[in-house]
Amino acid sequence: MRAHSRELPQPAPSLENAALLGAWYVLISNRSIWRARSHPRIEYIDIEAGPGGDLLHTELCFRRQSLRGMQRKLLSQVDEVRAPGCFRRKGSPFSSFARTWSVPLLDPERRWAVAYFASSGLDLLSRDPVLPQATLDAVLSQVRAHPFLGQAPHEAAPLRCGQLYAPAQDWRPPSPYRLG
Repeated sequence: MRAHSRELPQPAPSLENAALLGAWYVLISNRSIWRARSHPRIEYIDIEAGPGGDLLHTELCFRRQSLRGMQRKLLSQVDEVRAPGCFRRKGSPFSSFARTWSVPLLDPERRWAVAYFASSGLDLLSRDPVLPQATLDAVLSQVRAHPFLGQAPHEAAPLRCGQLYAPAQDWRPPSPYRLG
């Protein structure tokens, strides 16, 4: 079981929330949510003004094994915009579950981003379904050197950027990603 604190890293400098809109593939993660799912893709659809502030509409798309075989799933969620690059995800109307998250790293060309969820870990997101290994190596170097992501929340805990894996996908590169 992963130990996570409720702390969040500072968002990437000069991040505009509109830069997150559109589809992102989850290429690398250490969050347990993707271990039993495959082909994860997140789409940030729209930012609109709500009564309590701006809202970011999100769709999570993935596949999951069920009794009827592999099923496509779509979950819609709403995130409250707390500040540029900082969000609070609300659960379904039937749940009091909420999660805070931020985007501490964003490619200047907006081709990849790292999202960190306070209670569960990080996702490396890409606009493309595959990143070249050299690009992935450079991104992972930034993640490991990040003052928040490259640290452990406390002495006995793993690094916040530790235990990374690549969720199962059809669009894998010709050879598996090297994450070490």
